[in-house]
Order: sequence, then structure tokens, then C-alpha cells
Amino acid sequence: MLAMGFTVGTVISLPKGDIGARPATTTAQASHPGGPYTIDDTLGAFNGLSYDYDPFRSPNQLAEHSELVISGTVAGFREGRSLALAGNEQVVGSKSVVLVLTDITTARGDLADGNDGHIYVELRNPGHPDPSYYDRAFPSGALVVAYLVPAPTEQPRADIDETYASRRAAGLPDGQRLYMPTNPQSLIMQFNGEDVVWPLIGAHKPGNIANTLPGGGLIAE
Repeated sequence: MLAMGFTVGTVISLPKGDIGARPATTTAQASHPGGPYTIDDTLGAFNGLSYDYDPFRSPNQLAEHSELVISGTVAGFREGRSLALAGNEQVVGSKSVVLVLTDITTARGDLADGNDGHIYVELRNPGHPDPSYYDRAFPSGALVVAYLVPAPTEQPRADIDETYASRRAAGLPDGQRLYMPTNPQSLIMQFNGEDVVWPLIGAHKPGNIANTLPGGGLIAE
């Protein structure tokens, strides 16, 4: 199943990562609703998805194929665009949610003129269309590294299988850009010194999320 429009390659259905010791080197100063956070909250958010993509072997390689690389913190989720079958826009094909990040620091690329201090990341085919479903999986204030490319906004071709039922992302403020992960390895999260998590592929490793930035050596394949 091609869930997010990534580079076509080998179909990969990954297990839920290698569990190791929990480091205490990185701490997000944040609250978590509904009780103590666990890694399983994040691993389960996109459970069951598989992707067609060619995995990169290092953060540097991933950065070479990304327009924008940022670190930041989770501000929350919003409802995203709906997709519909081409030629029959009354039939909804899939939905998306938008991850909102704040406290942005750029590691590659530049923020667009007029940026409001947030980055908006479209995640397609989520496990649940309700943005509040992700409050436990992505706690407010959790640390995030994201390798991003612009999300498609142009008029779709007539021969593709899906078209946008809403041309403008729901919840995206006027004048702001919508991005999407470069590939499933491109969204990384860490909360309160727990394992570093790659939510889209259900992987996690001990370490510091700073090592997933360009120049570091931490990546999940």
C-alpha cells in the first residue's frame, strides 16, 4: 500500500524496532495527557501501514533528498485534506492529518517569507482521521526532527488515481506552506529521554534525537 506518495522501491513492512536501554540524555519539557507516556503510544499511531520506498542509510543521505530539514517541538494536530477518486470526487479515497510543529530550528533550507513560526506536515492515510487521536502518540512539547519536501498542491493530472477533494489543506493558515515527509524515515520523535521513535515505520532505538540530524549517525531503515 502506498500510503504517502514516497519514492517507489521495495515494499517494506517493518517490525516495531529493537528495544534497548532508555537514555536520559534528551528531555522534552512537556505535559502528557491521559497518564504516563509509553513508546507503544507512538508505535501504534500508524500501525499496520507499509510503504513503497528506497530507504536511505544515513541522515546526510536523507538530507540530500529533502528541501527542508528542521528540529522543533509538537504543538498539536489539525484535520488535513481529503483525497477522492479521480472522476468521482463524491467518493472519498483517503484522509490526512496535519502535524503542527513549533520552536523551529532549520538544519537545511530556509523558512518561507511570512512563516508564522510553525511548520505544517501532512500525514496521509492516518490510522484515525480525528486529530485528537494523536495527542498521546505525539505529546505536546515532544522533540521532533523532520526531513521535508513540499506537499503537492498543483492541479492533479487526469490520469492519476486520486485527486484532492479539498484543494487547500484544512486547518492550514493562509499564506503558510504545507510539507510532507521525504520518505517514511523522515519523521522522528523523542519524549522525555525515551527511545528515539520513527512513527511511520514503527521503529525505535536508544539514543539522542540530535544524532538523527545531518551529520549524525542515527537512522532507522
